[in-house]
Order: sequence, then C-alpha cells, then structure tokens
Amino acid sequence: MPRSTTTTPPPPPPDPNSTGPDPVQLTEEILPAVTTTTDNPAATLATKALNGKKLSLEARNASLRVQIKEARAKRDEVKSQLRNPDPATTVKRHIKFLHDYNEIRDIGTGLMGMIADSRGLRVKDVYTEFGVDVKD
Repeated sequence: MPRSTTTTPPPPPPDPNSTGPDPVQLTEEILPAVTTTTDNPAATLATKALNGKKLSLEARNASLRVQIKEARAKRDEVKSQLRNPDPATTVKRHIKFLHDYNEIRDIGTGLMGMIADSRGLRVKDVYTEFGVDVKD
C-alpha cells in the first residue's frame, strides 16, 4: 500500500533579535513519529541516538543563547560609554579636529619659513634647530 506524503511549507526566517523557536518543542513535535514503541532493536537504537542528539542540541542552543545575551550586554555597555553614540556626529567632530590641526600646522610651517628666511637658512635647518622632523 503506497504511503501518501504531505509536505509543509518551510518556516519563516527567524527574527535576529529573538532567540528563535524553542528547539525542545520542535523536537517533541518530530520525535513521537520516531519514538513509537517497536520490537525492532535497530529502531530502538535509532531512537536513543536521536534522543542523545536532541539533548546535545538543546545544550548547545542553551549555551548559544547565553553567549548571545552576554554579547548584547557587552555591546550595550560599550554603547553607554560612548561620548556620542551617533557615528555621523563623531565623524563630523573628527573632521573638524583634522581641519583645525591642518590650519595650525600650516601656520607653523609658515612661521618656520619666515624664520629660515630672516636667518638666511634652509627650512630643514630651522626644523632641526627646533627639534621638529620634516615629516611632522
């Protein structure tokens, strides 16, 4: 007698912020079809193997849930320590600092050039005299 097979649609993708469906409940829905009592020793061994696998997966899932909670807590702690959690504001602030630094550096370079001209020296010699490297 041929068996009729029915297919069920796949479940929707999990929400990344949730811990997902309970694997114990899912496994309990699947196992009754496999764990029916039988006199077949191979089926009994298969059932024991599935139960062992189930316990292993449950333990792994529990461990992963703990890791996820710890990672989220650490992320929230780091976010709370940020002076300004908005990345766009931070980038604008850094650009302003770079702009200010470049202006000051340009003024300093101009002054070093003026000193070099007034003394009749090379700019490199004035940099060395003031302890400034040309790369600075």
